[in-house]
Amino acid sequence: MKYFLLIIAVLFNIHSSFAASRTGAAIAPPKYEGYIIVKGDMGWNSKSYKNSKKLAPPLLAHELCDDAFPGTRSAEYDDFKYIFKDLPSGNNYAVLDPYLSLSSGKDKAMLKTGRLITVSTTMADNFCQGYTITSSNSSYKTTVLNPSTGKLQTQTCNFDQRIACVKE
Repeated sequence: MKYFLLIIAVLFNIHSSFAASRTGAAIAPPKYEGYIIVKGDMGWNSKSYKNSKKLAPPLLAHELCDDAFPGTRSAEYDDFKYIFKDLPSGNNYAVLDPYLSLSSGKDKAMLKTGRLITVSTTMADNFCQGYTITSSNSSYKTTVLNPSTGKLQTQTCNFDQRIACVKE
């Protein structure tokens, strides 16, 4: 009986170690490193990097953060709960992944906040894709976090886009 319990204890210990190694320890929350300002569609149509970067908006923001603050990426929706208190006030910050799902009619989108919104343009247009600085057209919009209210809202693309950069 003594050996049976010893074998069970050893197997349990091995199983626990294996499970812990597969899931890992607690993941540290991202740390706010600063922000960058781009104009319109992440600056794609107005900056020289438009021909040197292979990623299109909104993925381009990760690369732009890494250029400005090596080892960082742009903040996504879930990151803001960790960095919210560190954001400089008075500015809105681009949220690159605000949508949870689209409706079957493709004209409604569920924000990650739980709010259902009507989407009148293509998803690319909701990240200012195609907007140029020389255009005076403010019909292109993007989703931003307003730190003053703590809510998501839309902002026209003719305003600067602030992208929060985080490090894991």
